[in-house]
Amino acid sequence: MTWSSLAGTNVEDGWVSIISQFPNLTRLELQKANVSDPAIEFHSELEHLESLNLYRTQVTDSCLSYLNNMKQLKTVYLWDSRVTLDNAKALQEVNTDLEVVIGSSPL
Repeated sequence: MTWSSLAGTNVEDGWVSIISQFPNLTRLELQKANVSDPAIEFHSELEHLESLNLYRTQVTDSCLSYLNNMKQLKTVYLWDSRVTLDNAKALQEVNTDLEVVIGSSPL
């Protein structure tokens, strides 16, 4: 499996650990799901993940260090989450290969 959408489902942090068992995932959509920072730690094991959609989730600034360490990640969608604009901009400045989208357009 290389792509998965759990958007708008009742998936929770504990269930997301199962996703880390699919090492070939390149795209994961979790928008509008009941996930928070612990779910992102599980995803840091996905070596091929290029796109992660966390729109309207409970993730906070605490997940940004995990996102920064995911060197293969090309795009992360964080708008309408609990990530602050200043810290999202800081992530973008530190990791210029990562497109951080926290509004209607990338930073």
